[in-house]
Amino acid sequence: MDTVAANPNQQTPSANVASMDEAFKMGCHRDLRASVARMRLYLEDDRTVLVLLSHVQEKIVDEYVEFRQVVSERSKGSEASLMSVQELKDFLKRICEDEVHV
Repeated sequence: MDTVAANPNQQTPSANVASMDEAFKMGCHRDLRASVARMRLYLEDDRTVLVLLSHVQEKIVDEYVEFRQVVSERSKGSEASLMSVQELKDFLKRICEDEVHV
């Protein structure tokens, strides 16, 4: 077993950032998709779901921007591997569109 992969504290800063970013992406696929499905189940109106999702997406983008800033300050160059704001918006939109039929 690779001890560096098992212990994120021993990873290089850029590898640690990449693993956190990958965990974020997987969490979005899993959790955001599940949340959208639950909203559709309870609200039944796609327009209402879309309005709520726009607020959720804005909050995710705001938090990710803060994450990028922290990475930039602490690990110069590591932020280059992270999604831009537009890439993140497109990523979130694709996840939500898979579940909401516009």
